[in-house]
Amino acid sequence: MYVPKYYQMKDYGKIKDFMMHNNFVTIITYDELKPLATHLPVNIEEKDNTLYVSGHFANANKQWQTIESNEHILIIFHGPHAYISSTLIF
Repeated sequence: MYVPKYYQMKDYGKIKDFMMHNNFVTIITYDELKPLATHLPVNIEEKDNTLYVSGHFANANKQWQTIESNEHILIIFHGPHAYISSTLIF
């Protein structure tokens, strides 16, 4: 994924902090025919200065079957978000 130089983040501590505080992600894989994407809450663990992402797909979501066959998986950490009700009146 192309990231303009101005937006590139190389500080490991800041990257880890961002991931830990924004752990609702989009996981993108490929099933040999098309890309698949799922929004998931994930856990972030650090072991020996390496970050590990783990989560749980619903059994009915067939994307879980593509995880082991994908050499490269794209995980998008979106940043802060919140639900805004469509019934909210100002």
